[in-house]
Amino acid sequence: MRFLLEGCLEMGLSAAISILMMEKETFEDFWEAVCVVSAFITLTVLILAPIYIKYLARQYMQTIEKGKDKKESEHYELFKSYRANDVSLLYPVIFFVRRFSMILVLTAMPGFKYAQILMQLGATMSVIAHLWTRPNESLFINRQEIINECMVMIATYPLYCFTDWVWDIQRRIEAGWVIVFIIVFNIVFNIALLIYQVIKLNINKLKYRLIRNRKKKDRKKKRQEEEQKAALKTQQ
Repeated sequence: MRFLLEGCLEMGLSAAISILMMEKETFEDFWEAVCVVSAFITLTVLILAPIYIKYLARQYMQTIEKGKDKKESEHYELFKSYRANDVSLLYPVIFFVRRFSMILVLTAMPGFKYAQILMQLGATMSVIAHLWTRPNESLFINRQEIINECMVMIATYPLYCFTDWVWDIQRRIEAGWVIVFIIVFNIVFNIALLIYQVIKLNINKLKYRLIRNRKKKDRKKKRQEEEQKAALKTQQ
């Protein structure tokens, strides 16, 4: 689900930028006009996406409420990392709406300070909600998500420097570098976690194989000893 939402948000960002760059001459070129129309269609679909996600979550919960195993649901792969309750399954909707609203604010209203304040409040409330609900089954994923949300919340503070509260160009450049540093740190942090998970998984697999081979050797040795004892009894 998370990768699906991130992909949709990337499409939304590209569509918003395409619409903002639209000019009167855009529709004179066929392919540029196709891109702009596709951008409008993409944004329209993404606006309706939270309703569809909520609908899928409701179907997933109905399968569980009927007493069936959640793996029997058609949407198990989408929601398997979340706890099986209405509050936790609402988290993907909240995540998508908040990030999509951030895209619209940063592209359509980059200098509107009140929109920045609302975006900051949304980031803070998201961190609080995640700490309160812990929507994921895995404690590790919950901690990772909390850290990611905190990074987003911290990154929204320097955005105030790009409103009419700060007119100094040098200060805006410094604020931009701060945001770049936060983004790079967050990317490196997530890559490090991914590498850690891969290494841990491979170590566990190696331990499992060593234990399995040791048990096989023990069983083989025990069987050989029993055969030797049986052979000795036969000879006697």
